[in-house]
Amino acid sequence: MLNNDFRGPVSIDDAPPGSYCEWCGKPARYQLVVTGGKRHNEEGRFCPACGEAFILAVASSLSRVTIAEKAHDSVSL
Repeated sequence: MLNNDFRGPVSIDDAPPGSYCEWCGKPARYQLVVTGGKRHNEEGRFCPACGEAFILAVASSLSRVTIAEKAHDSVSL
């Protein structure tokens, strides 16, 4: 799981016992809640792999830099 201690847009808690991952159906370990941005208060219960993918998707949606901008910045003139 990504290190997210108060530095990211997602709150990470333990999933309640008996919970299942919303994406893959495996036993859930984390309950994640988005704490800002377009996806504010979106939440779900996830296994470690899907939880990391969820956090990356949320972080990606908050990024203001597009791939085209990154490519342009790396070109030397």
